[in-house]
Amino acid sequence: MHSIRNRLSKRECDVFRFLLSGYSYQGIAERLFITKNTVKFHASNIYKKLNVLNRIELAAQYLPLINIDIQTIEESKVK
Repeated sequence: MHSIRNRLSKRECDVFRFLLSGYSYQGIAERLFITKNTVKFHASNIYKKLNVLNRIELAAQYLPLINIDIQTIEESKVK
C-alpha cells in the first residue's frame, strides 16, 4: 500500500479504498461529499496511474495486497 500512496493523491487514495470496498460511484460521492463526476474523474486517474482498465482489474491486482477491515466496511454501509 505504501507504493500506492506515493503514486496517488490523498483524495485518490480515499476513492481507491472505496472502490476496492465495492462502493458505487454515487456511494463514494456521498461519503466523500463530492459529486459523482468528481469520483469518476479520480477513478479515471487511479486507473491510469495504476495501469488498469477498470475497477475489476483494480480489485484483481490490488485487493490481495491490502488489508480491509470487512466489519468496518459493512458498518459504514449501514450508516
